[in-house]
Amino acid sequence: MQLVCFKVVNGQYFLVVEGIEIPAPIPAFAAVLLIGLGVIPLCS
Repeated sequence: MQLVCFKVVNGQYFLVVEGIEIPAPIPAFAAVLLIGLGVIPLCS
């Protein structure tokens, strides 16, 4: 399991840090940019 990853719920991106979901949605463009750059993966 990754230490930090993105989880998609109803089209919104949430950051998960060490298994704890941060309850604030991340703007989609920022999440897609970070995923695209390989900085933070999607949760598996």
